[in-house]
Amino acid sequence: MKLLIAPALFGALLAATSTPCFAAAAAKPVKPPAKGAAEKTAPPADAYGVFSFDKAKAEAEKKNRPLVFILSDERADDTAVKAATNKGYWTFWDDAVVVVLRPSTANEWTRLPDPVQKAMKSPDLGKESPKIIGFDESATTPLLGMKAGQVVDSKEKDLDKIAKSLKAANKTKTPSTEFPPPSLDAPPPAAPAKPAAPATAATPPAPATPAPAPGTPPAATPPATPAPAPAAPAVILIKGAQMENWTNAEGRAIQATLAEAGADKVVFVMANGGRVEYEIAKLSDASKKRVQDLKAASTPK
Repeated sequence: MKLLIAPALFGALLAATSTPCFAAAAAKPVKPPAKGAAEKTAPPADAYGVFSFDKAKAEAEKKNRPLVFILSDERADDTAVKAATNKGYWTFWDDAVVVVLRPSTANEWTRLPDPVQKAMKSPDLGKESPKIIGFDESATTPLLGMKAGQVVDSKEKDLDKIAKSLKAANKTKTPSTEFPPPSLDAPPPAAPAKPAAPATAATPPAPATPAPAPGTPPAATPPATPAPAPAAPAVILIKGAQMENWTNAEGRAIQATLAEAGADKVVFVMANGGRVEYEIAKLSDASKKRVQDLKAASTPK
């Protein structure tokens, strides 16, 4: 006897027994948690990840939003680490397209663009998670980098401000000075050791100058050649510098301490201790003058 199954019943059985690999691609979540609840709400299981990166990139390019990669630790027992991943995801969710990279997918990270892979491996951000890396919508220009400690210590409202700054920076492709992105350049190879110079043969002593004959006037002594003045150092270490406001040519302001000033670049020390190299030409006229004043006051006389 043949067993007949109605089409509707067959469809229901097929849906109930379908394996996850045939499930339709999940859509990006559309409803964030209530204000202040981000730390307790984990990123949804259908959040963008390594396997759906192409869709995340397409959405970022369509909406002209930055791409944010959160390296999470789903196996962490520390409550603070889990809370940091949660608030990091939801506070950037409104202003960027967020991609969650979990350790369980580490073997598949080679699917991601080369700049993203280099940023994730950069020693600038350390090995701890969660860390956050911000890119432009094409995933080629790094704009922001946050170490695990910075993510954990930041409040939800602080991360929200950083997310909005990242969204604005995506339009100009200007990296953050407060949370500079990791370097994508490999460290230069060590220079080969120079061979030791061959031993120099001993120089024979100069012949003794004969004594002048009696009654001969002494020869005139030539005037001593003055020693050249020491060259000014290429980089000036700023003395007594303090935290103050600096603005770039576009009017964006940061608080930092001027540590070093060179011919065309300066080094700022941020409030979190990070050091940022910045071109003097990109500063506002007032900040350029302030650099020159501090540089002149610190130049050895």
